Amino acid sequence: MNPPDGPLGERSARELWRDDDPAPVLLAAAGWRLHLVGDQLEELTHEGRAVLRAVRFVVRDRDWATVPADVQLLWVQHHRDGLDVTVRARARGAEVDLSWEARVRVDPDGVRVSAEARALAPSWCNRVGLVLLHHPDLAGTGLLVRHPDGTSTSTRFPRDIAPHQPARDIAGLRWSAPAGVVRADLRGDVFEVEDQRNWTDASFKTYSTPLERPFPVHLPAGSTVRQELSLQVDAPAPGTTPSGPAPAAAAPAAAGPVDVDLAPSTAPHPEVGTGASTAPQPADRTPSPPWTGALPVLVELDLDGTGWRSALDRARRDAAGAALDVRLVTDDAGTLPDAVAALHGLPVRRVAVFSATTHLSEPALWRALADEVRRTGLDAQVLAGTRAHFTELNRGHHRLPEQAAAWTFSTTPQMHDRGRAQVLESLAVQRLVAERAVRLAGGRPVHVGPITLAPRFNAVATTPRRPQAHGDLSAGYGAEHVPGATDPRQRSRGFAAWLVASAAALGVPGVASLSFAEAWGPRGLGTAEGEPYPAAAAVGHLAALAGRPRWDVAGPVPAGAAVLAAGPADGSGGDGTVLAANTTGATVHLRLRAPGGFGAGRLRPAHVPAGEPATALPAPPGDTLLLPLAPGAVLVWTGPLPGPTR
Repeated sequence: MNPPDGPLGERSARELWRDDDPAPVLLAAAGWRLHLVGDQLEELTHEGRAVLRAVRFVVRDRDWATVPADVQLLWVQHHRDGLDVTVRARARGAEVDLSWEARVRVDPDGVRVSAEARALAPSWCNRVGLVLLHHPDLAGTGLLVRHPDGTSTSTRFPRDIAPHQPARDIAGLRWSAPAGVVRADLRGDVFEVEDQRNWTDASFKTYSTPLERPFPVHLPAGSTVRQELSLQVDAPAPGTTPSGPAPAAAAPAAAGPVDVDLAPSTAPHPEVGTGASTAPQPADRTPSPPWTGALPVLVELDLDGTGWRSALDRARRDAAGAALDVRLVTDDAGTLPDAVAALHGLPVRRVAVFSATTHLSEPALWRALADEVRRTGLDAQVLAGTRAHFTELNRGHHRLPEQAAAWTFSTTPQMHDRGRAQVLESLAVQRLVAERAVRLAGGRPVHVGPITLAPRFNAVATTPRRPQAHGDLSAGYGAEHVPGATDPRQRSRGFAAWLVASAAALGVPGVASLSFAEAWGPRGLGTAEGEPYPAAAAVGHLAALAGRPRWDVAGPVPAGAAVLAAGPADGSGGDGTVLAANTTGATVHLRLRAPGGFGAGRLRPAHVPAGEPATALPAPPGDTLLLPLAPGAVLVWTGPLPGPTR
C-alpha cells in the first residue's frame, strides 16, 4: 500500500475506478509497518518483510453479509517504545446494532490487538470477532496449530485450493514467513482456518467461532464479545533464509518496459458472452443493445417463481438471434417439462439445472432434465455444476452426475470484501481457480459464468428464498433485488480493463466459455437507453478472439496488467490480435516479443469516449512491440502475426 500521492497513484486509481476507497494511513514503530485502511490493519511487515495480509474485526449478520462499520473514533499515539491505536466503530444492520472498540499496541514485543463489542440492541449475528488474513504465497508452508487443550498439530497451508478447513480448534498458530517465524496467540474464542482462494480472495483466513456451532447467535442488548491477538516474530538467524514464501509481487511501477514473451499454441480462445439483464424494464428500451452483436447470452430462470417466461423472452431479445445458455433453478423436478417445452424454437446451445437450496446440479434433478431434453429432442448440451462459487464445485464435484459432458461454475471477486484491492488481487487467484476446475473436470470442458463484479445472489443466506411473485419485469428480477449486487464501478474504465484481465486469468486451456456481467442496466455493459459503458468495448474485443488459436503469454506480466494474443482466425495468413489492459492507477510499459517478430500493424484504444476520434496509430514492424498502457487503458494491436506451427 502507498500514500494517496505515492507510486500507485491512488488519486488516479480513484478516478479510474469511480470509487471512494479510503486511502491507507501508514503506521510504523519498533521495526513494524502496517497500514490502517478504514477500520482495518493491512499489510503488516516486520523489518520490511511480510508477516500478515490483514487483521480485521468483523460483524456478519444472519446471512453472512458483512455489516458495515461506521468509524466514530480513530486515535493514534506514538510513544518512546512504539505506538497505540484506538478504533471505535458502530455496526448497524437490519437485525444488528453493535458498537466495538479495537486497541492496537505496537512495541518491541510485537503487535497486540484487543477488541470488545457490545450489543446496543438485541442482535442476530453469525460471527463477531477478529479475522487474520495470511498471504496466499504461504501455500505449502508448514503450520503448527496449538489447540485450546495445550496440544499441538503440525499441518501445512494447502497448496491446492482446499475445499474444507485445513486447520480447526485453534488457540494459536506458528509459521514461517519472509519476516521470520511468526507466532499468533488468540484468546476469547476458538478459531479455525479456511482457504479463501475458493472465492478468489488472495488469502487464507483465520477466523473465530467454528462453523460447526449453530448460527445465527442471539446477542441480547448489553452483552459483550471480547477477543485478543498477540503477534510476535522471531527473526531468522544471521545468514539464513526463512522457509516461508517470498513477498508477493509488487504492483506495476512506471519504470522501464517489462519484457513479455508470446509463444503460439493450437489451443483456442474461449467463447465470450454476457448475461441477460435483470434490470427493471423501461418502456422505451431498444430491442437489443447495439454492443451485444452476436454475443451469446446466459439467462437464469427461477422456476419456482412466476416471472421466468418473461425473463426468457428478454434473454431472447438481448441475444438478437445469438445462442442462449439457459440455467434453471428449482428443487422441483416437476417444473422441468414446462421449462424445456418453452426452450424449443429458441437458439439454445446449453442448458443446466441447479437446486435452489444447494446451488448444485443434484443428480436427480440433472437426470430429470437430461431425460426431458432427450425425450423432446431439444438440441442442447446439458451442463452440470454450480450456479454459485467455485467453492461449491470444489466441495461437491463428487456428487455431480458422471454422464455430464461439461461443467460450470460462477464467480465474483466480492464475496468477503468490497474494496478495490480485493477486486484487483482476485485476478491472480482466478487463474488458480480455473486451473483447479479444469483438473477436477477430468477432460470435460468448463464453462465459467456468470462472472459478475458484485455477488448477484447470496449463496450462503440462511433466510428463506423468495421466488419472484409477479410475471412481468417492470421492477426487474434476480440481482436487481439483491442488496450489494450493484457496484458503481461497473461504469468505470477500471472495470473494462479488469474484464480483459479476468478473461486472461480464467481463459486457461479447458475453459470453453466465459460469460461476463449483463447485457444492459446497472450491472451491465451499458444503459437501457443504448449508451455503452467502457466494458462493452472490452467484451466485444474479447468475443472477437473466440475460437482463434491463442498465443501463450510467458511472464512476468506486472501485477494488474494483462495480455491476450490470438493468431489469424484460420490459423494462417490474415491478421493476428493482441489485447492488453492495465487495471491500476500507474502507467505500465510492456515490450512484447514473439517468434518471427511483428509485422506492420495498427494500435488503437479499445474504448473511445463519445466525441473523440477513434484514431489508430501505425505500429512499425519489428522484433518487439512496445505497448504503453496508461491507467485503465485497454489497447488493441492488429497486424501480421504468424499462426501456430502445425
